[in-house]
Amino acid sequence: MNTVTALAGAAALFIFITSLLRLRHPLLGGFKNKSAQPAAEPPPPSPFLGHLHLLKRPFHAALARLAARHGPVFSLRLGSRPAVVVSSAAGARECFTDHDVTFADRPRFPSLQLVCFGCTTLPTSRYGPYWRNLRRVATVQLLSVHRVGCMTADIASEVRALARRLSRAAAAAPGGAALVELKRSLFEVSLSALMETVAQTKTSRGEGAEDTDMSPEAQEFKKSLDEIVPLLGGANMWDFLPVLRWFDVFGVRNKIEAAVSRRDAFLRRLIDAQRRRVVGEGEKKSMIAVLLDLQKTEPEIYTDKVIMALCMTMFSVGTETTATTAEWAMDPAAWEHPTEFRPERFEEGKAEGLFMMPFGMGRRKCPGEALALRMLGLVLGTLVQCFHWDRVGDTEVDMGEGGGLTLPKAVPLQAMCRPRAAMAGVLRGLSPPGRHASWRPIEPSSVRSVGPTSPGRLPQGPTLQRRPGPGNLPQDSCEMADSRKPAPRGPTSKSQP
Repeated sequence: MNTVTALAGAAALFIFITSLLRLRHPLLGGFKNKSAQPAAEPPPPSPFLGHLHLLKRPFHAALARLAARHGPVFSLRLGSRPAVVVSSAAGARECFTDHDVTFADRPRFPSLQLVCFGCTTLPTSRYGPYWRNLRRVATVQLLSVHRVGCMTADIASEVRALARRLSRAAAAAPGGAALVELKRSLFEVSLSALMETVAQTKTSRGEGAEDTDMSPEAQEFKKSLDEIVPLLGGANMWDFLPVLRWFDVFGVRNKIEAAVSRRDAFLRRLIDAQRRRVVGEGEKKSMIAVLLDLQKTEPEIYTDKVIMALCMTMFSVGTETTATTAEWAMDPAAWEHPTEFRPERFEEGKAEGLFMMPFGMGRRKCPGEALALRMLGLVLGTLVQCFHWDRVGDTEVDMGEGGGLTLPKAVPLQAMCRPRAAMAGVLRGLSPPGRHASWRPIEPSSVRSVGPTSPGRLPQGPTLQRRPGPGNLPQDSCEMADSRKPAPRGPTSKSQP
């Protein structure tokens, strides 16, 4: 009995001393003074769900409410996974600039392993030699300023096709104004432009194809995305509640694997078509053709799986984020009235110096920023310059956010589209996609933005001026900028996932 009492007393003394140390020593979880203590943590997690029950839709608004209550930095347990929420501009800067290496890695979620080639795509791969090589290929070979300049003709062709289709729909509608669902139209123009630059699949369509200007290949890929994305809603819960993955009651895994198999077969057809295609001297190369050139020099590094992963990244990320064009900031210290829609805050450079990270920060910053800005400028400039836009009826536009990484609108935006009288002649003269005039490639030595276009022209985006020098590419060449340089060395085959 004395032994039991002594052990109990020793245990109580140990717990008491440990508690004192935690209160007084910061390295053991304590704080030196009261001012250093964080705001109250969220309530203890439940045994099975953790804090998942606190995350009501929309998720970013739920996190903002928790941040207002518990401080700019707090921890949550989402099912079986711990998470840290950083909601202030200062905290984001510290995480992604001072400690960007610490936050550069990515978790291997089971749902993403099914869809993203075992987490080998650029956004989902682990930080290391494999990711660094993918990043180098994307920034130097696929998304450099020169490559984006070469894509401008394809983007402009798709934007003209969109303007032509909207103009004809308005002419056929009662009152000369057509009802347009903008998300669908923007998604189609983004996917069509990317499909042409990635795989050069564009074919001329007939005048009667008014419902869509997407190529058959773009329509097939859109169909595969429409299959996979709804299934991810159920599979996403696997990432936090493993018991759902173990039993797979509703057969989500089999459905995802079947849809992914069809998508992969489509991507293989694109690669095989480019492999059979003979590219003439000085002819513009597709992104797949550039990657196949790298595959010839290092076949063990640039496998078909790596090429498919890069193509998937371009299609999925480039279309969704460009079509949504939504970014949000909920920190009142960085933005005045952060929950209100105030586009006038960006007029005349008023937002310069304010904290924004639509393309991320640090080592994981999106390498497609130049392409996204070029595409958005051409699309939005054309829609604003060529058409009058009005809401449908007298109902106010629903500004609620939906779910998803890019925060699409909860209710897709619909608007009434009417061509501007000053642009009627230009819109009537637009040619169908695939029949645009030849475009002279440009050297991205310097960039100069032009002012507003005249009523007789469609917006062309920034103008890239050629700088004289011996290193310029031929005037009629739009091959990759570094085609004469050796390919970047990748990791050894052992480094690949």
